Amino acid sequence: MQNLPLIQIDESKCTLCYACVRSCPTKAITTLSNSDKIVINHDRCISCGNCYISCGPKAISYQKSYDKLAKHLNSNKKSIAIVDPSIASEFPDILDYRNFVGMIRALGFDFVNEISFGADLVAIKYKELLDNFKGKYFITTSCPPVYEYIEKFQPNIIDSLAGIDSHMTATAKVMREIHGKTPVIVAITPCLAHKKEILRNKDLINEVIGFEELRTMFNNNNVYENSVEFSEFDQPIGFKGSLFPISEGILDAAGIDCSVSDSNIITREGPENFKKNISDFAICNEIKQNLNLYFCNGCIMGPCSSHRSSYLTNRSLQTNFYKKRVKLIDQKELQKNIDKFINLDFSRSFIVNDQRISPPAKDKIEKVLKLLGKETHD
Repeated sequence: MQNLPLIQIDESKCTLCYACVRSCPTKAITTLSNSDKIVINHDRCISCGNCYISCGPKAISYQKSYDKLAKHLNSNKKSIAIVDPSIASEFPDILDYRNFVGMIRALGFDFVNEISFGADLVAIKYKELLDNFKGKYFITTSCPPVYEYIEKFQPNIIDSLAGIDSHMTATAKVMREIHGKTPVIVAITPCLAHKKEILRNKDLINEVIGFEELRTMFNNNNVYENSVEFSEFDQPIGFKGSLFPISEGILDAAGIDCSVSDSNIITREGPENFKKNISDFAICNEIKQNLNLYFCNGCIMGPCSSHRSSYLTNRSLQTNFYKKRVKLIDQKELQKNIDKFINLDFSRSFIVNDQRISPPAKDKIEKVLKLLGKETHD
């Protein structure tokens, strides 16, 4: 998908405020010695987008997909848009989701499908995994920065990653089962890391665009809500997977007990304690529960969203969207589709990519301390 690095810095806009350096959870952003230049170590980057949303001067950007998407849509191949259910929190200005679907079709897509159906299938797989308890505890793998951080900085617990596809990847597998290998599949999502995730299976999804990119495409192509007719999502249509953008949504979709007293899974979200939560899981023997972990405060607060000002507002918009949709779901059709696709292979594996930095030798530490006038004494 990408020739350039996913995250880029425009030096002409950078004011050296170091907000990006402070916000990076993996210390992938640093300054060069004897220079004020900010640099990114892309090997250490987990594509969380924290630097992007923290950069006031807008010097940090991510790779956009406008040109590649236009090329796909202008080809002779059928095109499929798979849309993250967090459209509800991103597009509150669009009054009816059927208009939203019509707007995506107006861009040139032949099919518009819900990623929430893939989330329903993934939820079933998590239910099966957790119900078949054999003494081992797992970390969910719906959030790419979670598993990429563990691959790079906590490889000792890589076997604790649940080997289950993300909701985006699961939906794409269903689309390939229905339409074959030829059509172009484009995922529309608030998650920056999904742009990198598709490189793990290059034949599955052709491109990922963020919600910010989608808004720009609507504007550039003069596509507005009042310029399109109602259009429903194509089958298969999702159900409780619409709650997936809320961190506990996967548990609700799976029918997994979320009560404090009886639940065997802990949900944690947000960048503030991201590393600490993983570290605690790795070293604390007292933790006898699974971990449902997200870097962002749910997908409703993803870095490729333009509506991140209020978590409570976004959560309410998402739950209200689900409540409206659930009344329209044909349960017999839903179960028919689940039965049809649940036996696809939604498993995945992870590879150690150790990016940990070895501590400096004792003599080097002593040399630095001596230069600082802080010599140690045995």
